[in-house]
Amino acid sequence: MKNRIRSVSLNEGAFSLVEVVLSVGIAAIALVSLLGMLPYAMESSRDGADQTAIGTVLEDVHDRIKGKILTPGEVDESPFFYDQQGRFWAEGIGGRVSGEVGTDRFFRVEIELRKAPATAPYRHTRDLHAAVVSIFWPIDKNGNPLGGDEPKSSLSYFLTTLTGPDWEAIDPMYQPKIEY
Repeated sequence: MKNRIRSVSLNEGAFSLVEVVLSVGIAAIALVSLLGMLPYAMESSRDGADQTAIGTVLEDVHDRIKGKILTPGEVDESPFFYDQQGRFWAEGIGGRVSGEVGTDRFFRVEIELRKAPATAPYRHTRDLHAAVVSIFWPIDKNGNPLGGDEPKSSLSYFLTTLTGPDWEAIDPMYQPKIEY
């Protein structure tokens, strides 16, 4: 019997160095592409959260001005402040004090009431007032907007009172109040 030496190929069942390098390169390109999209995804998520909070803020603002005297100009309590989740912010309200985690002011809301112009196209809108709501964010510790004096969001809507023109004849001291 002759001794037979069996030759074993090094390529059997193993990857070559070229295959390993190519697969690592493809994985690196995919990972870098995914990481490149991360800032856009985070910005989109933050914008969605801000818009949700703004909806809450606008509802609260309307509830706070309802029942106030309907006179043109800035609303007496304006500006209002809200935290990042859209909760009303005031020093010490609900145990929240400036500086606690998650309780800092984030939104600044200014409200101005304007009389509809006498040249309004429809007669039934001439007696209405418009509420102009300007929302600024983010704001600094003093409540001033960062990044300019222009609001990031602004909304106008008409207000009315549920009274007629005869109220002043009935009660000379009557002053119309904000309804819807």
